[in-house]
Amino acid sequence: MSDRDILYDRLNKNIRSLHGLNKDMAMVELAIHQKSMEALKENKIEELNNYLNNHIKMFKQNKDKFDKEISAINDKYQLEIDKFLTAYEDFYVQVFKLMSDAGNEQNYTIANLLKTKNSLLDGDNSVQDEERLNQELLADAEKKLNYSVIIDECRARLKWCSEKAQNDFEQLFKISDLSLEEYGKSIVSKIRSIFGNIFFGKNNCKKFFYDFNAGYLKELRLNNKKNIINLFAVLTAVQKQIKLTNIQISKAYNEKVKM
Repeated sequence: MSDRDILYDRLNKNIRSLHGLNKDMAMVELAIHQKSMEALKENKIEELNNYLNNHIKMFKQNKDKFDKEISAINDKYQLEIDKFLTAYEDFYVQVFKLMSDAGNEQNYTIANLLKTKNSLLDGDNSVQDEERLNQELLADAEKKLNYSVIIDECRARLKWCSEKAQNDFEQLFKISDLSLEEYGKSIVSKIRSIFGNIFFGKNNCKKFFYDFNAGYLKELRLNNKKNIINLFAVLTAVQKQIKLTNIQISKAYNEKVKM
């Protein structure tokens, strides 16, 4: 399966999870988010392979002899990227659901508001009924505004998610060229590295791959896991807050209607 097919498959799975919602809007917004992240993924993988190949050249080695090591590093690197993307896509979908649910409730409230308004305009109401309808009209108007608060908060969280995903991605999956820069500090060090790699290039290259696995990739796994856990904590907090707000909206509405 090609990268493009994988992207469409993930998008379709996310869209199917948004049953009963505005799927056209969901598809556009999710597609934009996913495609921007996929572009970053492709750039980082290319950056990684350039970095590895540059080191092999620096050690005066044949790339074909280290295909196995390169492939293993690519697999581990892409696995961490996929974990990252899945976490942020789940956050995006879950918050989009909350926003869409609030939008559906707001539409239902607007329909009730119009129905109540039409009943008042009929004029064929008792004083008691007219007072009740006026109270319902005010309650619906307030309920509509309260759902707007939820929708705005969710929109802000979706924007935050997209921006955070791009910023965190750049930081977490950054490839450092420090070792290459060190070799280029002076003519003496450059000469030493050339002669050293003639005799010890193969061992130096093996050590580089070992250190990259034990150092960079290990740290990447730990930092990625920590970042995903923090993101999940934020999602849980948002879901709890929206749930509490929904309860408060319903409670306030029922109290006003019963008055």
